[in-house]
Amino acid sequence: MDKIPVTIITGFLGTGKTTLIRRICSELSHKRVGVIQNEFSDFMGIEKPILMKTGATVYELPNGCLCCSAKSDLVSALDSFLQLSDRIDWIIIESSGTSDPITLTGNLWLDDNLESKLKLDGVVSITDVNTLNLFLSHKSPPSKENPSLNDEAAKGKGEYSELFETFSKQLSVGDLIVVNKTDINPMSDELRKYLKSVNSSNVVECVRCDFDLNLLSDLGTFETKKLLSSHMNSEGISIHVQTKLTSICIKSSKVYSLKYINDTISSLLWEKDDVYRCKGIFTAINDCSLISKDDGTVSTFELQGIGKLYEINPVEVDISENIFLFIGNQLDRPFLSELFL
Repeated sequence: MDKIPVTIITGFLGTGKTTLIRRICSELSHKRVGVIQNEFSDFMGIEKPILMKTGATVYELPNGCLCCSAKSDLVSALDSFLQLSDRIDWIIIESSGTSDPITLTGNLWLDDNLESKLKLDGVVSITDVNTLNLFLSHKSPPSKENPSLNDEAAKGKGEYSELFETFSKQLSVGDLIVVNKTDINPMSDELRKYLKSVNSSNVVECVRCDFDLNLLSDLGTFETKKLLSSHMNSEGISIHVQTKLTSICIKSSKVYSLKYINDTISSLLWEKDDVYRCKGIFTAINDCSLISKDDGTVSTFELQGIGKLYEINPVEVDISENIFLFIGNQLDRPFLSELFL
């Protein structure tokens, strides 16, 4: 049985996550969509439960979509959908505005039952110009109750500092970045340049999340193709001083040991917390039985990682050079270069 694709939609409160889900449910009528939300939105129009179990209840919507609340337990919500897999083609998870997308994706990789039946197809990060400007200026939203929070955020500490770290992760892990509400605040060239510098993923500018919904399909495959066609050179590095987000691209022509790459990536992600997103495509000798046949042949592999979790899988594609992309907090270029060059 084919795995059910899962798309995570992340973004701060009010940026347009629910608006996008409303469009998906109403316009993609040929898709059998399962939606998981922290709390149900008014628009969902829930009628009656069709499956009830501890930790999760699945409801059917008037448009045929299924909806489940994940306020208590995301794994239970996903497991409920798996019991209705004959009615679902695609699962969409709407994260709460302040939830860590890296922790959220970990639920899909750490549960053996879910991992065998679901595949993380991609992460959609929704934002708007106002949120981006607040982030770049490192200012917190106004707080009448506690004005000092603004000072704490500017000094890199306090409650809002954690929000900025969450926003950094939301931008970093996005396979598609949607900048919404451009009718209210248009995008500037400076913001476009910034987004391109911290994440090579496709950026869509729109009003009320009105864009081609086909862009949401097969995001992982699309991003691999985009990585292959990247024009960033081997010295490609971008560090934004105010936000501390770093994007580093490393290219090489060598043939690696697959075991070395696996050991290096696991050490890099597990021993530190500064890498939010990594992806790559590379050529290596099959010498790691954990990933492929240990027969000494040479194959091409794809790397996808979010937070401390990653996957390396063989792919059927011809490449002229190896490409690794790392996005995170103040990454060390010389250190990474020494590992892969």
